[in-house]
Amino acid sequence: MVVSIIRLTGLCVRDMIAQKWGRIIAVGSSGVVQPIPNMVLSNTLRASTVYFMKTLANEVIQDGITVNIVSPTQVLTDRTRSSAAIKAEKAGISAEKFLTNQEKGLPAKRFGDTKEFGGLVAFLCSQYGGYCSGSNWRVDGGMVKSIV
Repeated sequence: MVVSIIRLTGLCVRDMIAQKWGRIIAVGSSGVVQPIPNMVLSNTLRASTVYFMKTLANEVIQDGITVNIVSPTQVLTDRTRSSAAIKAEKAGISAEKFLTNQEKGLPAKRFGDTKEFGGLVAFLCSQYGGYCSGSNWRVDGGMVKSIV
């Protein structure tokens, strides 16, 4: 995962520098701020990605390139639904019931919407996001306990 991000970024960043403009965004995870139990490899690799992105951000901001991470937590996607279906089957309940129970435990009492995630990404990719760089932006509905 980390090597792929480094390679892909390397393929794009030279042209962005030549154009004096660019936006690089990686999808992260709440695990970089608050490790997720039983996800040791994911937590470790995603933390490596964050430090790569932060280092790169400091090196290319003067070229008009911003580099950010957007970290969703509990956004209702097809993957969220399929994961819920697997867990629901093990628990002997419907996927809908599993999702409803899970939603009750969220601080916002609802899942995030993909448009909320996409809206943040669109802002960061726009001209208005030009001074936002080197950050991990969480779309988590207050789920992560840390403020940073």
